[in-house]
Amino acid sequence: MLVLKDAGYYISKNFHKEEVTPKRRVKWYEIELYKTDWGISVINGEEYRHQKGNVLVAKPQDVRYSKKSFECHSVKFANADRGIIRYLEEIHGVMHIMNESRVEKIYREIYRAAADRRAGAELFTDAKIRELIYEIYNEKNTYNTAHEFSDYAENIYAAAAFISENYALGISLNSMASAADLSPAFFHRVFKTIMGETPWEYLNRTRLNNARLYLENTPYSIEVISQKCGFSSRQYFDTAFKKGVGVTPALFRKSIHRTI
Repeated sequence: MLVLKDAGYYISKNFHKEEVTPKRRVKWYEIELYKTDWGISVINGEEYRHQKGNVLVAKPQDVRYSKKSFECHSVKFANADRGIIRYLEEIHGVMHIMNESRVEKIYREIYRAAADRRAGAELFTDAKIRELIYEIYNEKNTYNTAHEFSDYAENIYAAAAFISENYALGISLNSMASAADLSPAFFHRVFKTIMGETPWEYLNRTRLNNARLYLENTPYSIEVISQKCGFSSRQYFDTAFKKGVGVTPALFRKSIHRTI
């Protein structure tokens, strides 16, 4: 039976103030679903840039550490039997998933199961961890190898990295497509298929995520933050932020200050 060791929503800056966390050797299996587009995880010397919807699977004896802040769902578990280990080996590393909402729902069910103190609750926890492994394995074999654009996944991830690094600039469809080494029209189609959103939606979400970080952690004025995050005007920034986050940047900053 799989034994849950830890589970929860992880906000790295609440645990580590430094830019680079200390290296650690993984003790149990770890599966993380990233909810932000910033930060980097390093596993066995290989860097993986975080993207919303990416899943990271680490196994015992892996050596890992992180750079910069990030947020993710996380489960850690032990006692994997030989059959489960075979599947975990196949999904070891990082991959992007299409059905993010389904996987996130399983994480929340694991959290509820972990809080259940009734007799037999560990059976439900075991089942949900196995379901999580199945969903990720199924995604890997369905989307990453079977769908018609699987050969272009690395191109699209290169474009996503380009967007994450240059979101503050006046990025065009042509520049994003160039980063992916694809024609603009084909790039737009492939990006939406693989990432589940258009390049413009991804760019806007990246800008809003970084705007939230600036609002939470810096004294910059809202006008300066709008410029640093690539918005053409304060008015457009206010409109986009309210649409994406639910409140204006000013109200968001006030809510942060009230909770400090």
